[in-house]
Amino acid sequence: MKPKNELSYKILKILSVGALITAVSILSPTLPYVLLRAYLRRKLRTKYTPYQINNSLAYLKRKKFIAFKFKERKLKIMISKLGRRHFAKQSMNEIEIKPTTWDRRWRLLTFDIPENHKGARQTFRRKLKDLGFFHFQRSVFIFPYACELELGELANILDIREYVHILICDRFPGDQPLVKKFKL
Repeated sequence: MKPKNELSYKILKILSVGALITAVSILSPTLPYVLLRAYLRRKLRTKYTPYQINNSLAYLKRKKFIAFKFKERKLKIMISKLGRRHFAKQSMNEIEIKPTTWDRRWRLLTFDIPENHKGARQTFRRKLKDLGFFHFQRSVFIFPYACELELGELANILDIREYVHILICDRFPGDQPLVKKFKL
């Protein structure tokens, strides 16, 4: 799933990995923006026009996802807490689990997420269903393919890692309906 404003998402992605963009203005107050556009063009490896980059930066600033700070003729662009949250939400939408050949083992996902993380619990449950997990019981889901990395990433994004557990088990009596459901 691609975000609506792909360039803005890419800029947030660059900033979220810890890149603090700093540009120094020696000659002109507009030089930092020119340098920033050149940096983003090189980093994104695509040819966005200066107009598109300016629009995306303005959008991110207007939504308070990034902040500009001027200090001693230096321009710093930083991602805000709101921007990190927005980026995490967009990143979560990109998580996919690609089916491979079945290794005849089930991934049994259990979680006990406390009430004070109710929103994260509902989002997690909804994302599991979107990914194709079978809802076995209230807080138990089953999936036939390797998914530990993707679920770890999802749990980290939602900040519920300590409440999520993945068990890998062999086939069990009565798993035929699951085999049929997943077309294995």
